[in-house]
Amino acid sequence: MTFNHLGYSTKVLQALKSRRDLPFFARTTGDSERNAILREWQARVFTQHIGVGQEHLYRLPIALKGFALSKMVQIDPRLPRIFSGVIYPSVAMWLLADNIAILPSEVNAKMSLLEVILLTLDSIKKVRKDDGSVDTQFANKAYDYARADQDGNLIWGQRSQVIYPPGTDASRFTPQLLPPEIPR
Repeated sequence: MTFNHLGYSTKVLQALKSRRDLPFFARTTGDSERNAILREWQARVFTQHIGVGQEHLYRLPIALKGFALSKMVQIDPRLPRIFSGVIYPSVAMWLLADNIAILPSEVNAKMSLLEVILLTLDSIKKVRKDDGSVDTQFANKAYDYARADQDGNLIWGQRSQVIYPPGTDASRFTPQLLPPEIPR
């Protein structure tokens, strides 16, 4: 699957005081001044806060999304001709995480449901690296797993089918009992 991205720029991350480095896929080198200006504008438009009663301001980000999902010109017929979706920073999480919007046709053609995980984000920690950059680490806790039955209904209380890489502490991801205040 091939994804386009919207809403990423160093200036936007700084303006919104996000404690995150620009993702590798959004970094550019040797960009023309015109393209850099367009990229900064697009990032500002796509990450702007839109308040109640200002829903008309969604028109421009929707148009940008449409452009980002336009057909690709490919010389090699083996390469994709369309984007599978768009990756964009989560404004609700101070741009610390990413959202991925996948076209329904791409989901139907290229994906299948393996499992669903009910989890919570327990903490966010900033770790300074030797090179001076800051890494953001998220601590998640999994509470339950579900898999679809033959009719597509989710059956909860399953064991995870995810195979973790060697050296990963899989016990971190083992479901715990939900606290009474969280409804199931």
